Amino acid sequence: DISVGKNNEIYNAHSYHTKVPHPAIMRLLYHYTQPGDIVYDGFAGTGMTGVASGFCKDGNSSIVNKGVRHCVCSDLSPIASFISYNLNINRSGAFSKFSQILNNVKEKYSSFYQTKHSDGKYGEIRYVVWSDIIACPQCGEELRFWDTFVKYGEGEILDESYCPHCSSLIIRKSAKKVFNTVYDQYLNKPVSVVKSVPVLINYTYKGKRYTKKPDKEDIDLYKTVSEIKNESWVPTDALIDGDKMGDPKAKGIFHVHQFYNNRTLFLLSKIWEECDMDNWFCVTNSISRNLTKLNRFI
Repeated sequence: DISVGKNNEIYNAHSYHTKVPHPAIMRLLYHYTQPGDIVYDGFAGTGMTGVASGFCKDGNSSIVNKGVRHCVCSDLSPIASFISYNLNINRSGAFSKFSQILNNVKEKYSSFYQTKHSDGKYGEIRYVVWSDIIACPQCGEELRFWDTFVKYGEGEILDESYCPHCSSLIIRKSAKKVFNTVYDQYLNKPVSVVKSVPVLINYTYKGKRYTKKPDKEDIDLYKTVSEIKNESWVPTDALIDGDKMGDPKAKGIFHVHQFYNNRTLFLLSKIWEECDMDNWFCVTNSISRNLTKLNRFI
């Protein structure tokens, strides 16, 4: 039996299902192969066998057959091959350049992520919690999911609650979302999306973290950013039919860019615009980490 933790920077560099930590694969390579052997992985996923083969040259003092193995990785998945390629070559220069790109974009657009502290000065937004709007099945009044079902601070989401207007019982799983028609500048047409509102802002101010309810200035800022005409490229590919595709479509998400709130999408497009092929991996890694509407608040 092999027991290896997943808390290492390579494993965490880019999420992917079925990803295996490279130290676990190294154990197998030390046991079944010799230094200089060619290892073939025909279902390579994100190329962790290749990573492990390279790290075999180091090993620890108890390993008697230390030495690099030469790995050939292959996979049908384009994103897996993309991640595998980037994890198996030296990316230190790209990472350094990406840090500079982030700094450049932050310098230009940091005002998009500011919020007023209690003393009237501004802090930096870390994240915003949004709540879908639902309709009471009896009286039709619009309710915030957050107020109706979430017990903030207790880590609990109720299965049922009562309408504050008509006292009718509302079952969470069958609660009907309210849809809005909005203009999508990237598709250049009106689209129907789930109505949602910001309910909580987490931000830093003078090195400390705080939370607050969004005020009018916060809401106006988000609206202003959303209405800016974005000239940068944004992927608008339509979602194909397939397993689990019904989940985003039930929330009015039919195109790739609709997974992101407007402010996030704008900033990502500006970061991507400054990148070249060497930096794309850094962007896709960032995109996969808690930036979409699928991210849940815990």
